[in-house]
Amino acid sequence: MTSDTEKLGGRLALLDPVALSAAQKEIYDRVDDSLGALANRIHVQSKTDDGRPIGPFNPMIVSPAISSGFLDLLDAEGKYTSLGERIRQLVILAVGAVWKSDYELYFHSAAARTAGIPENAIRTLAAPACAAMMMQARFTWRSVRTSRGWPARWPRQTAGGAGPGRPWGRTGGSRRRVQWGRTGCGIRRPGRARRGRARCWRCRR
Repeated sequence: MTSDTEKLGGRLALLDPVALSAAQKEIYDRVDDSLGALANRIHVQSKTDDGRPIGPFNPMIVSPAISSGFLDLLDAEGKYTSLGERIRQLVILAVGAVWKSDYELYFHSAAARTAGIPENAIRTLAAPACAAMMMQARFTWRSVRTSRGWPARWPRQTAGGAGPGRPWGRTGGSRRRVQWGRTGCGIRRPGRARRGRARCWRCRR
């Protein structure tokens, strides 16, 4: 096997189907019947000519106990998602572009074509410039949600920001003194230290 072929497994060596354990063989057959069959339908490669799985399918077989649950999740997502196939493929392409996942982009570009998405839309989503733009938009949206005065920040405070026993909360990249108390409508919410009650993010009292 050439060095270029070995790289198809990422940092893991490609597994030989003949040398698999019983548990690994079960996952191999399951992947081949589901994702491998899909790969054949959309005309992408999921294994080498001698049957060695490539891309994400190789590590799936390395850890069969974990992969069994992961494949259950994939099956449930495909069957019960509320997204249409076109939207679903667009979302997957966007995520693959942000994470620079070459095989994901390769596989789901073909799936997107099968779903009827135009080629120019697929290329635009998979382009590095589009991924950088999406990352910037994500950062900007997160900054807005955590900025001063944005109501949606309050339910997030107890996860790692201000709370009982933690008087300092980080919002918008700064440290602010937080006062816990009853709001005008009786809901206990954190607010900046001030005289009187904290304002409720729902009713603004």
